[in-house]
Amino acid sequence: VSSACFALKNYTYEEKNLRALRRFDEVTSLLEDASKYSAKAEIRVEAEEIRERLRLQGEEDDMLEQIAYSSLLDAMDQPQMTVDQAVENIRDVLKQYEWSEKLICYGIGSVLSLSRQSPEYLTRITQFDVLKTIVHTMYKQQANANIQERGCETLKFLAQQGNRPRTMICDVDGSSILIAALRHHKDNESVRGPAVGALE
Repeated sequence: VSSACFALKNYTYEEKNLRALRRFDEVTSLLEDASKYSAKAEIRVEAEEIRERLRLQGEEDDMLEQIAYSSLLDAMDQPQMTVDQAVENIRDVLKQYEWSEKLICYGIGSVLSLSRQSPEYLTRITQFDVLKTIVHTMYKQQANANIQERGCETLKFLAQQGNRPRTMICDVDGSSILIAALRHHKDNESVRGPAVGALE
């Protein structure tokens, strides 16, 4: 236990590592037990220190998510925002908040919603590197069914809009990520259905 706490203490000096640990509820439970019940005072102190780092990171991430979420809402709802500004806004959130499932899912969903609104949005989305960003995010989050579902739904819709969007999807290696989604989530119809539809 002492070695584990020491390793976790060093590991959690980096923000990205704190975010990775926060995905596992078991870590929090184990640290809580160690901080309360370990026979060694040193382990109790280290475990509590790590718990505090995780708590503070959680509070900071919640605040960042709220700010970015408001930004995405602006992209969807603000009439004074140009099409280019709205699309760039969504793209930037997807790039900057890869650690947030909530923002990724909402951001990809925003791309789908805007694409359905008008041909102008559809044209801008395929001109900017939004498609590339979506595919890149899906590659990095292959195990996350919710992100794969949103990504496959969006790629399916775009693929059905004509030759240019289909070509753009192929150019950013979208076919490969759709096949990967089928492989990783073959028993999940919410992923499998749109993935197959996008590949047809």
